Amino acid sequence: MAKRKEEEEIKLKLKELEETLKEEASNVPSAKKSGSGMSAYDKLSNTGSSEKSDSGLSADFNLLGGGALVLLGIVAVMSHIHVSSGWGWGAGAGEGGLTVLGVVIGLGMVFYNYKNKVGWLILAGTIVGTILLVLSRLRLMMDPMNLIGLIFIFVPFSLGAALIAKGLIGQKKAKEDGGE
Repeated sequence: MAKRKEEEEIKLKLKELEETLKEEASNVPSAKKSGSGMSAYDKLSNTGSSEKSDSGLSADFNLLGGGALVLLGIVAVMSHIHVSSGWGWGAGAGEGGLTVLGVVIGLGMVFYNYKNKVGWLILAGTIVGTILLVLSRLRLMMDPMNLIGLIFIFVPFSLGAALIAKGLIGQKKAKEDGGE
């Protein structure tokens, strides 16, 4: 019997507590319940926290999209550039025919004595010089096109750079908000 009285008293006190809480909630305007069952304060606090968690993800997508657009711009520009060479093996000055002489001398010294550092130095220097000579003789020419075509080729660069900057700023803000 005593247990039942205690249980009834506890239930009665719980009901009274619920009623007082409901009255207090109705007196505070910001705590009124909306149709979804969440108070306005809960909605605002949840919105703020979801923005904080989403800002890092949004920044990552901005960086990824910006990088993709920059790569697209590089491909578009490179697809319109033609490469030709004016390099030959003639005997004229600056033609590069004498570089073969350095390769021959260097190879001869290395085959005679593979430990000869001077031979390796001549061979490596001549090969590097030949590669630089070939690269310096390349001619890059862009296809003739109208201005609107040129603008469309370079638009991905500007959009990509803007997205990358936006992503970097968003990551910085996410780190500041997250306390990392």
